[in-house]
Parts: sequence; structure tokens; C-alpha cells
Amino acid sequence: MKHLFPSKAKSATPVQAPPQMETMQDVIDYIDTHGPAHLAGPLKTLRRNLFGAPPRTVKIAEFDTMFPKSVGGIHPRPDLPQKLSAYKPWREKCRNAIKKATGAEAEKQELRARQDGWSDLLGAANLHTAANGGLIPKQSISPLATFADICRRAGLEPWDSGSPRSHRPDRRRPACKDRARGGALCAKIPE
Repeated sequence: MKHLFPSKAKSATPVQAPPQMETMQDVIDYIDTHGPAHLAGPLKTLRRNLFGAPPRTVKIAEFDTMFPKSVGGIHPRPDLPQKLSAYKPWREKCRNAIKKATGAEAEKQELRARQDGWSDLLGAANLHTAANGGLIPKQSISPLATFADICRRAGLEPWDSGSPRSHRPDRRRPACKDRARGGALCAKIPE
């Protein structure tokens, strides 16, 4: 498969990463000074929703724990002074502000701008989408793009991800020390 996707990995122009973000206050200050302006309002609401508590670390996982996604039309934080219809876009805008300030958005753009085997594969898949006269809906390519981003971070090309040994460095048989006690378990392990 290597011959179908020649290795021509070229890194895109480097995107300047923002300064190191340690607290939510750093994110608020960065968005206030560098923009975009439409994200400043939701961050002010975030200050109010923290109920005067000091801003915590800047991790998306921690933010998602504090402000979870709504499931089934139920407000996950009824203690907040927001209706669910306002909570959903507010949460997404805050997540986008955190991603922008921490450089996660710039990293994703840089990964997607690379010219490598994944860009060739994604280009070939896009040729078959309904937008280009094909039969595949455009949104069905999204999981492939996400998988490509994960593989790019790991330094894998499309031809590397299919090899059976690429994700298992050692497939040796584990030693069964006590065949008398674990005989049934040891018998099921192929030689």
C-alpha cells in the first residue's frame, strides 16, 4: 500500500502557540487581549457561573466535569442562572475559547494542513462525497479525519496503521508458571 501513498510528508507553516496557560484567568486575559471578541462575553458568564471561586486549571476535561454536556434535554447544572437553551451555546463558546487560548485549535489546524499520506487519503475519500457527485454523505468522512488527526499525532501514515504489529510491540505468549492451579487458563493460550 506504500506505493499508493508515496511519503511526501511536509509540515505546514508553523502556527505560533499562545503563551503557557495555567489557570482559567490566563484564558480570560488572553481572549480579552487577543480576541476574538465574541468569546469574551461567554467567559464573563463563566466568572459568574464559578460563583466567585478562583479560576481553576485550564483543562478541557476539568471544564467538562464542571459544566457537563446536556443529555436528553435535561439541564446538567440547574443551579446556574441559565436556561438550557442558553447553556448549550455558552458551553461550546467557552470550550472554543479554552482551545484557542491553549493552542489546541492551532495544533489541530496545523495537523490538518499537513501534506502527507493522510491528506491524500482524505482527498480521495472527499472525491466520493455527495458534494462532489459521489454517493457518500460528506459528514461520514468526519470519523476518518478524526482518525487521521490521531495517527498524525502518533507519527503514523496510512500504510502504518493497518499493520498487525504496529499497535502490539510484543505478542509473545505469557508464561504460565503454575499449570496445576491455572491449567484451564494456560491451556487456552496458543503456543
